[in-house]
Amino acid sequence: MSWETNTTLNEITERLRNAGRVLVLTHQKPDGDAAGAALAVCRALETIDEAPGRAATPWFAGPIPDWLKQIAGATRWRSVERDGLPDAASFGAVLVVDTGSWNQLEHFEALLRPLAEHTIVVDHHRNGNAEIAGARYIDTAAAAVCEPVAELCGLLLGVGPAELPREIAEPLYLGIATDTGWFKHSNVTPRGLHLAADLIEGGVRHAMLYELTEQQDRASRFRVMARAFASLEVEADGRVAFMTITRADVAEAHAGPGETGGIADQALGIKGVLVSALMSETDDGRVKVSLRSKEDERAVDVNEVAQLLGGGGHARAAGARITGSVAEAKARILDAIAAQL
Repeated sequence: MSWETNTTLNEITERLRNAGRVLVLTHQKPDGDAAGAALAVCRALETIDEAPGRAATPWFAGPIPDWLKQIAGATRWRSVERDGLPDAASFGAVLVVDTGSWNQLEHFEALLRPLAEHTIVVDHHRNGNAEIAGARYIDTAAAAVCEPVAELCGLLLGVGPAELPREIAEPLYLGIATDTGWFKHSNVTPRGLHLAADLIEGGVRHAMLYELTEQQDRASRFRVMARAFASLEVEADGRVAFMTITRADVAEAHAGPGETGGIADQALGIKGVLVSALMSETDDGRVKVSLRSKEDERAVDVNEVAQLLGGGGHARAAGARITGSVAEAKARILDAIAAQL
């Protein structure tokens, strides 16, 4: 079974329309794209006129970003840590967005294993575990999963993107904006920009979304960033930058579990650096690796690097979890990158 599309958004639309209650899942530690897609499709399902009483519930796992409560508003959502696992028997279908990898669905694995024929994946990543879902729509040309999910929401409601209600358009815009680094990463495309423009035309408050998600940091985030910057090492003749965040760094900075996001990108600002690797110690004894690469004529495909380390992602942004010490993780990362330098 290969990781490729085997259905259409029209077919997914019909399945969701006929499913009754729908359980919507995404990867642990949801980001703007994951949370945005989950909230948007749930709201679209809840507003289908011919299906009064429909229930669609997004279920999250891992550290929840502080902004999620405000973005979610009145939309009901659940978390594994607070509410436990959902009762799969009460849902007619399961929709997984923004991932199709077991290593990002660890909290839901026991739930999903027996439900493959009832599970649908909508994703935009290059790699995944096809056995998770019998129906898969994988749009690797999309910068964010919110791009195909916007089309799905439009099909569910029978409208174009500029006509989507603001409560659906805003989480979709958030996903596109955050996965493109607020439209500055190399994955920005005309398609994504046109969609973002349509969503703004429909009433998205883009400045509010930026302030809510990007300008609400606590001082502790800057303290842990300072520790990461202080750990900076540049290897491979100046082409690979490493930063490290230890558990002690997080504790001493009084940082929360979601306050290390985005740090990996910073070292790409160093002249000559092609790859930035942030290594973070985790409570389970592994090292979480976040990889970023520049769009350059000598560009390194960090998705290929991450796959060698047991992870995956995109060509310019990927990650993995490595068992062992930080020093061992660094050596393995350098070995995995070496073939592309």
